[in-house]
Amino acid sequence: MNAERWQEINRIFDAAVEIPAEERPVFLRVICGDDEGLRRDVEAMLAADADAQSFLEESPLRSSTTESPTIIGAGEAARRALDVGQTVGRYRLVREVGRGGMGAVYLAERADGAFSQQVAIKVIQHGTPTEFILNRFRRERQILANLRHPNIVRLLDGGATEGDAPYLVMEYVEGQPIDIYCVTRDLSLKDRLELFRKVCAAVQFAHQNLVVHRDLKPSNILVTEDGTPKLLDFGIAKLLDPENPTSKTELTAMRAMTPEYASPEQISGEAITTASDVYSLAVVLYLLLTGRRPYKLKTGRLEELLLAITQGEAATPSSIVDTARAKVLRGDLDTILMTALRKEPQRRYASVEQFSEDLRRYLAGLPIQAHTDTFFYRTGKFIRRNKIGATAGALLALSILVGTGATAWQARVARAERIRAEKRFNDVRKLARSVMFDYQDAIASLPGAMPARKRLVTDALEYLDNLARESESDADLQLELAEAYVKVGDIQGKPYRFNLGDTKGALASYRKARNLCEALSKTRGADARVRKALGMSLEAEASLLVRQNQLMEAVSLLNRATELYDDLAREKPGEFEYRRLAAGVRLSLGDAVVYSDPGTTRSLDFHRRAGEMLEALHTSTPADDEVTRQLAQVYQRIGNLIRYAPNKDLPQSLEYHRRSLALRETLAATHPESAQARRDVADELLMRSYALRQAADFISAQADCERAVTMFETLSGADPTNMELQHDLAFAYSALSEALEDRQNPFAATEARRRSVALLEKLVATDPSNFENVKDLKRGRFALSKILGDTPESLDILRRIYPPEASDFSEILGYEALARRLEFFARKSKGEERIRLWRETRAAFARVLAVSESEKTSRSLDELRQNAAAGVAQCDAELAR
Repeated sequence: MNAERWQEINRIFDAAVEIPAEERPVFLRVICGDDEGLRRDVEAMLAADADAQSFLEESPLRSSTTESPTIIGAGEAARRALDVGQTVGRYRLVREVGRGGMGAVYLAERADGAFSQQVAIKVIQHGTPTEFILNRFRRERQILANLRHPNIVRLLDGGATEGDAPYLVMEYVEGQPIDIYCVTRDLSLKDRLELFRKVCAAVQFAHQNLVVHRDLKPSNILVTEDGTPKLLDFGIAKLLDPENPTSKTELTAMRAMTPEYASPEQISGEAITTASDVYSLAVVLYLLLTGRRPYKLKTGRLEELLLAITQGEAATPSSIVDTARAKVLRGDLDTILMTALRKEPQRRYASVEQFSEDLRRYLAGLPIQAHTDTFFYRTGKFIRRNKIGATAGALLALSILVGTGATAWQARVARAERIRAEKRFNDVRKLARSVMFDYQDAIASLPGAMPARKRLVTDALEYLDNLARESESDADLQLELAEAYVKVGDIQGKPYRFNLGDTKGALASYRKARNLCEALSKTRGADARVRKALGMSLEAEASLLVRQNQLMEAVSLLNRATELYDDLAREKPGEFEYRRLAAGVRLSLGDAVVYSDPGTTRSLDFHRRAGEMLEALHTSTPADDEVTRQLAQVYQRIGNLIRYAPNKDLPQSLEYHRRSLALRETLAATHPESAQARRDVADELLMRSYALRQAADFISAQADCERAVTMFETLSGADPTNMELQHDLAFAYSALSEALEDRQNPFAATEARRRSVALLEKLVATDPSNFENVKDLKRGRFALSKILGDTPESLDILRRIYPPEASDFSEILGYEALARRLEFFARKSKGEERIRLWRETRAAFARVLAVSESEKTSRSLDELRQNAAAGVAQCDAELAR
């Protein structure tokens, strides 16, 4: 089972577990569709969830921890435990100290009087054990019998009770989990590392005996009063096949593991090797050194944890602790832990022994193996180990060099410094431009690339800013800086492309670019490169103004960009790029005019003209990806506008959507590594679903929406910092909700709508200047209130989005819905609450009446106005009582 499949199962499980049991079959049929395997996996998880509370950690000594319970394949009903005082073999049971899926663990003592001894006895519970439980029990017995190590709990005896329940007699360990032990004794960094290395020795011994533990965590590593760590619980360990050490063991519906400490390959269902234990040990050490685990989670949900382990990036230990501890962890310890935590097993330490050896070398002040072996690194380590001798030698060498080289240096310094400065200036400028325009573009469409793109561009921009301050008269450098600001703005918030959701920052970057270009136009107005850069900055700024609802200014900027591009295309008809820009800006103009001048054909005219120009370019250069993408966008826009037109032609609309989807799927197939190409396919599926709904093909519309949701969930999960993908996912849930309403499935529609609203709430909180997100959030809340009907939650939603102090005609239907909802609850209320609600209802109807009277008369508006007047009269009559 791969990570994507695991993510899908958990997503559906999270939704289904909140639903009453009797409604789950219908929900799963809708969500899972024809995927019977998916439905069975979710049903298995739901069945296991019912038994989950009975599964505790299987340890001779239990302590309270915050870890999730060990996940196993299926639960079985708890059975009657053995009685305290009962004799098992040569031992008398003193008390129960733990219970888990395989049975109970008791503290026991010798009953034959031969000598005094305390032991831990693990017994399978009474009843008929499943074959799975028996196999695990036999495996643990065999493993412990073969492992004799001072830091591994010892197997002393075994047998069966009078009721034929198998049992193990083990060394009783009285101690604390290793993390609690370190905290309660306030161990130093050195002591924690030395203690941890003893644990590594035990795990390495197990590996040498072809055993992978697979469940390493603090509660399975107890430390006795004298500081001896003991490794417990080999119940889910894997016996390696010497001839095939990467072979997989049997899988159950849910693999045995503790999620917080499991390796990525355990989560994904891939081959388990000794590298899995290396990863789990690294998580334990991370906790011992920082007080927390490697991944910062917002919700703490299992789905979020599994995504973080398989796809997220662990924070370096030094970045999450206070300044004093960060200074100690920064450098070698960061490197050691991040090496052991790598996602790919082959890139971690080859063995636990190597992991431990690097910790030993760190403690001894030696170069670690995980660090790049450079001269300066080794020299630094040598100096830190031999501070006095190295310092004296360095001072002596320095005095000799200063005395003998001063004269020659002074003679050459002026010329060398000038050459060096010029070379540095040109080298840094070349590097910054390469990073900004070559490397950044190369990774732009890769999944999860947003953090890297941001770092690349901001670092390069810092260099260019510094160079520009040093050389304000260098026009070429100023132009490069303007082009770089456009790139930065794109990453911060370019619409419909992967971005960080920083609309305000993006707008500032685009305006810096425009100011630089306009200044250059005064001296180099005829320069084609300057005019092109100015047009691109104008178009980029306008795209964000549309999102901020500043439509007239956006159209003005786009008209200026259109003139610049058209002039360039006429002057240089052989230049493909100028013709593409001239076509693309009409696409942008059409998008802006849709909002600034609705109800006209101007937007459709712009898009048809853009389509003609792009079709000509596509015919002459079919391999140009950007032209193909823009042509697909134009087809999508035309398809949307046709179905909105008064004389809507749905077959023609669907034909344009078919063309758009075909082009986008071609791009995605040509560039399978491109997340942007996959995003565009999902976007077109959503747009087509609306046309299909209008054509009453509700089944196909729902299928398109579900496919788009799955694609967006995968993309956003792989790139959680990409805010455009978060908006896409919110929009996809919204479309799915509407499609499910068409199919008369209100419960699933409500769930999808809630997910959409939750995502939009986070986006608006992150970037309140994004008008599009604010508008979509209000629409989403209104749609949720409609699905919920006459419920208190629906009324609360309407009150929040339509407050008394905000009234404009565009929201008149919302206020009318609020008035109707208030009227419903007023009729059901009594006493003072009834009077208060009728007053609030009257105010809502009066607001509808006042707003409607300020607009031109139409048949639908007249009806709304009459209904509002009747509502006011009804409220007055009720209040008069």
